[in-house]
Amino acid sequence: MLETFDEVIIVGGSGFTGQRVVKKLTELDKKVYGLARSSVAKNILEAIGAVAVAGSLDEGNIGRLLSSASNLERTAFMYLASMGFGHVEPVVQALNESGIKRALFTSTSSIFTKIPTASKEVRMKAEEAVKISNLDWTIIRPTMIYGDIGDRNIERLIKYLLKSPFGVLPAIDRGDALQQPVHVEDLARAMVEALGREKAIGQSYEIGGPEALSLKELFKIVCNSVGKKFIPVEVPSRAILPIFNVYEKISKKPRIKGEQIKRITEDKNVSIEKARDQLNYNPRNFQQGVTGEFISIKSARK
Repeated sequence: MLETFDEVIIVGGSGFTGQRVVKKLTELDKKVYGLARSSVAKNILEAIGAVAVAGSLDEGNIGRLLSSASNLERTAFMYLASMGFGHVEPVVQALNESGIKRALFTSTSSIFTKIPTASKEVRMKAEEAVKISNLDWTIIRPTMIYGDIGDRNIERLIKYLLKSPFGVLPAIDRGDALQQPVHVEDLARAMVEALGREKAIGQSYEIGGPEALSLKELFKIVCNSVGKKFIPVEVPSRAILPIFNVYEKISKKPRIKGEQIKRITEDKNVSIEKARDQLNYNPRNFQQGVTGEFISIKSARK
């Protein structure tokens, strides 16, 4: 099915995952148009072979982005930005009016959280808008994404460990809470695969790593990868949550939010069997992924 598209329009193409998706599409000789809200985003998109279209969803520039394609009948659309900011519904409306049919949207496995959050409500509403649209849609729900310089999860942990003499890490409340990180390259490959599969139309997929690891197991693997001894320290979330709530309020760009502290105690494992079966999805294990990420980070520090 991917051969029926010559062009792909992308929102979020300059992001951590988006860059990998753009590269894979350009390697397949697809012309890619990406929305660029800043000069930095523009430079990133152009460096990886995309056509940068200036604007942002906050400014209502989705129409300008869609009109950049030369043949909408042979154009697909990918939404790789967060679905938690209220932009999806106007995007879906614009797509319905444009004539573009094939569209892939990136949600998150965090919609399954049992913790009441404002972002979950927005994301669920966004997913529903996609599902009731006239689009040939697919929804991808990744777990925690990692795998290279620029991720917002494991990279922070590795850099912390490189500065610390020991791997003193908190197994907050529940060190047995399950995690299932997905390597960014595996995720990008699954997205492109899903875009090109007719079987994926009208389907949603959970995309995670091949194994569910306890929080302690995850920390131990990262420690071993960087050559540090793992020393778990139990820290009740109720003791540190107020600190992060205050930090979130006073920081313009908080690196960790109270919601994330709460979710550490939840199981975040998913079933990837549907993706394996329908998307030929075969992700690398966490040990392989984090070892590669450590090598990249270490090389960049030289």
